[in-house]
Formats: sequence, C-alpha cells, structure tokens
Amino acid sequence: MEFAVHGHVRVVLPHVEDELRQVPVFPSSGKLTDFEFTGREVRQLASADSRLRGGRMIGVVAERVAFDHVRLDSMIIENTAWMSADLVDCALNRVVFRHCKILGARITDTKFSDVVFEDCRIEYADLDSIQRAGPIVFTRSVFNEVTFGRCELTDCVMTDCELRSVRFEGGEYADLDVRGTDLTGVRGAANLSGVLVTPDQRHQLAEAMVNELDLRYPGDEQ
Repeated sequence: MEFAVHGHVRVVLPHVEDELRQVPVFPSSGKLTDFEFTGREVRQLASADSRLRGGRMIGVVAERVAFDHVRLDSMIIENTAWMSADLVDCALNRVVFRHCKILGARITDTKFSDVVFEDCRIEYADLDSIQRAGPIVFTRSVFNEVTFGRCELTDCVMTDCELRSVRFEGGEYADLDVRGTDLTGVRGAANLSGVLVTPDQRHQLAEAMVNELDLRYPGDEQ
C-alpha cells in the first residue's frame, strides 16, 4: 500500500493497474474493475447499486451525475467536471479527486474513507450527513457557496483552501486541521469547536463570528 501524509493524517492511496480496459459507456449498475473512462463529454452519468474498483476517470465533462448506492474503491478522478451531481447513500474508499470541478452537488448519507480532493473547485454544493470511515483531505481547493451539514469531519484535513460563503452547520469537527485556510468568511464558526488552527486564525474565527452577529454601531452611520 502507498500512503500520503497531509497535516496530521496519513491517507491510503488508490492502487490502479498500469493496463486498464477502456470502457465506452459508464456502467449503470453492477460491478466494474480495472477500467478507464476518459476524454468524454456526456449529458449524464447515472449509476445505481454499483461497485467500481481500480479505475481512472480522466478528462470527463458530465452535465449531470446521479449515483445511488454506488461504491467507488481505489479510483483516481482527474481533470473532470461534474456540472450537477447527486450522490446518495454511496461509499468512497481510497479515491483521489485531482483538478476537478464539482458544481451544484448534493452529497447525502455518503461514507468517505481515505478520500482526497486536491486542487479542486466545489461550488454551490450541499454536503449533508457525510460519514467519516477514514481520513478525508481537502487541500489547495476552492469552496464557493458550500454547506456542510451534520458531517463527521473529525481528524480530517482542510488546508490551504479558499472558503467563499461556506457554512458549517451542526456536525463533528474536532481535530479538523484547517491550518493555512482563511476562515474569515465562514458561517457557523461557533460549530467549529476543537478544530486545529494557528494562533493567527483565532482572529479570523473571531471576525467570522462577529460578522454573523450583524452588529450595529450607532453614531457611525453616514
């Protein structure tokens, strides 16, 4: 097994064979192993009750992604854009997203284990009830209009990221490593109890909490 260290966590990397079978159509159900799905523009990627293992998805642009009860094991997803995505009751294990765009996503009741988002953009997304079965890493990624609700992100990493209009609702965030990420603009800062920060970030969290209070200053109004 190969590992990568991000902050205080060690992530198991996917193992993908050098020789893979090119598949012309993404599977709608069933099992698929040692495959490659690359260089496609498709209207929809829809799969249910599937298990995909040991594969690569590279250079794919999908207008819509709908995964229901899908398990992704040991996969690399690169330079791919999901323009609208619904993942419900899925499981991602040893999956690396690299240079990807995930837009308009709703990810619900999904288990993550050894999952890395590297140099990605995640926008207009709701992540609800994400279950941590192993480390989750977000690094050098941009979040815009994203809500984390009831997520388990304990002992995970979100470093050197850009957070724009990101809300953290109730969840478990103890020992979430956010060092190197500007927290000034987050919402729900009071829910980030126990996260790992640098001394400078204390002031960012304080500013974020004050901004949410919508304080008024009589006499300063012009």
